[in-house]
Amino acid sequence: MYSQIWTGIVLKITNYAEADRIVTVFTKEAGKVQFMARGVRKATSKYGGIIDHFVEGQFEVTRKAHLPTLIQATTITWFPYLRHSLTHWQYAERAAKAVLRATSDEDENLEVYFLLQQFLVQAEHYPNPQGLWLWFLYKLLFLTGFGISTEICQSCREELEEVAEHAQNYEGF
Repeated sequence: MYSQIWTGIVLKITNYAEADRIVTVFTKEAGKVQFMARGVRKATSKYGGIIDHFVEGQFEVTRKAHLPTLIQATTITWFPYLRHSLTHWQYAERAAKAVLRATSDEDENLEVYFLLQQFLVQAEHYPNPQGLWLWFLYKLLFLTGFGISTEICQSCREELEEVAEHAQNYEGF
C-alpha cells in the first residue's frame, strides 16, 4: 500500500456519510489536497480533534483509491486564540477561502503555505486583524499570479514616479 505524509493546515471540512469527513488541507509537500477521514465524527474517534479547521498537523494518507484516506494524524499547532475570538475566526476563514480559490489542486507552493502559517501566527497579536488580512490578501494575490502592480499605470502602462499626481491626471491608476 502506497502512503504519503503531508504537513499542512486544514482549510475546509465537509461532512460525508454518517461518520466521515472530506478534508481539504494546504500542505508543504503537495499544495492543496483533499482526503477522506473515515469515522472521525464518531465520539470514540482518536482523530476527531485533529481534523478541525485551522489545525496544523502531519497527515499520513494512503493512495489506494480516487480520494486518499487518512491513516494517521498528529497535531503540530491548533491556534487556540481562534476558538475565543469571532473576529479572528472570521479573518482566518477569509484567508482559508482566499487560499482555496487562488490555488490549484496538488500544486506545491511553499511560499503560500508559509504566508498562511505566518498570518495565523501573527493574527493573535492584532485586536482587529483587518490590516493584516489586507496584507495577506495582497501577498497571496502576488504569489499566485493575480497581483496588481502599483508601479505601473494600469491605463497607459507608464512607470509611476508619483502615484498621487498620476492618479489625478488619469482618474485613477
